[in-house]
Amino acid sequence: MNMISLIYHNSFLSELFPNGLESNVLIGQIDLDRCGRLRLGIHTRQKPSKEIKKWGKWGEDYDVIVIHLHGTALGEIRLENWEKADYGKMFITHDQIANEQDPDVFTLRYFGESWDVKIQSQGLSFDRCSVHSDGRFQ
Repeated sequence: MNMISLIYHNSFLSELFPNGLESNVLIGQIDLDRCGRLRLGIHTRQKPSKEIKKWGKWGEDYDVIVIHLHGTALGEIRLENWEKADYGKMFITHDQIANEQDPDVFTLRYFGESWDVKIQSQGLSFDRCSVHSDGRFQ
């Protein structure tokens, strides 16, 4: 499932990544508050399909795009060995029970050999993008 299609106000992201986020993602930030609000910073080393002048040139000025999202956290949130998380693939699924009640409820799963992140969420909205170089450009 294409994660970008689940995000509200996604037109800019759809232009940057018309085929979705294919791989090389990292959940770099997870912020939760008591009211159930959620903020995510999803880092990607996937080259965008178009150049954004103010960001500079891909591979020279930046090699990471951070997609800042906000939404509502629901149900299960699990972080195992969070400090070991690295770039990988993110999986998005709809929970069968939640889907009957609200089709916007989904589960993000992002894991590796020694770490696991699982977040059940609802209604993620695009906030902004930022860029930086992490020195691991491939």
